[in-house]
Amino acid sequence: MMHKIVITIIAGLSVLLYGAESGEQVFTENQIIWIALFLLGVVSVIILLVSSRQLVDTKVLHSDMVKSQHEIVKGQEEMVKSQHDIEEGQVTLLTNMSENIFKITKEAIENRDAILKNSNDRPMEKVLEQVTQEENALLGRTHDLIDFLRLKSKKVEINNELFNLNNVLNELAGSVCANHQGSPIELIFEVDNSIPKTFIGDSLNLGQIFNNILDYSFSQTIKGEIKLDISIFQTFEDKTQLQFQIQDTSEGMDAQALDKLFIPTYNEETKEYAGLGLFVAQQLIELMGGEITVQSFLNKGTHFTFVLPLKIADVNNRRN
Repeated sequence: MMHKIVITIIAGLSVLLYGAESGEQVFTENQIIWIALFLLGVVSVIILLVSSRQLVDTKVLHSDMVKSQHEIVKGQEEMVKSQHDIEEGQVTLLTNMSENIFKITKEAIENRDAILKNSNDRPMEKVLEQVTQEENALLGRTHDLIDFLRLKSKKVEINNELFNLNNVLNELAGSVCANHQGSPIELIFEVDNSIPKTFIGDSLNLGQIFNNILDYSFSQTIKGEIKLDISIFQTFEDKTQLQFQIQDTSEGMDAQALDKLFIPTYNEETKEYAGLGLFVAQQLIELMGGEITVQSFLNKGTHFTFVLPLKIADVNNRRN
């Protein structure tokens, strides 16, 4: 831009000094000097104006860069704070779990001793039932803590072995019936007939994922049904992705509760844990190479969907 301006001025100066057509000198030597000085001043002013404009643009650009850097630093600080809050919350959760397990253990021992001491006044079945309940409560808390610690310490291993999907579902049905005996909720399995019977994968962790999500659904559903639907999502030769959908008829939840669904917390008032089982299920799904999503609508229920990659052991061994 600047060199074009200079060339234009020089061309104009040539026209002034010499005739446009004759080439004869028009001005005297002194006049030429004054004209040259004037034009030089004009060029200097133009250069100064352009430089000033560039300086302003540079300052604006620098200001924007500094602002962007401040925003990045602020974002990093917020991320660090958020991570710190999460870690602090997990430490608090572990502390509460440890204290709660100690308390339950102490109460279980005291109640057991008291129950056995006064067992002559009560039917033995009632005595055994109460002792079993105390022991199951302790076992459940201990199991949750172990799973949580194993996942946080990244000591969970995925064992890919041959398994029969029918066997996993049969064991799941028995476990759910035992854990929710007397519940009015109907559990329905719907499995696509084109799905093979045998796969290579981690059946134990798959069963735990089912149990954890179904336990949550049963805890939220008062009436109606819970459905487990299994279908083929994608297939590549001897590999497939199975889609598992668990739908309940609970009251559902709002978006705020949905965002915190997989964050384990401890309720001081009810002395109960929330989200721990779902946290474990989510982590196991991700370790197995899958992903989970949740949709929930008030008064319409909650819908869990997760996809897992599995290797087909025998493509010809279908359920149908």
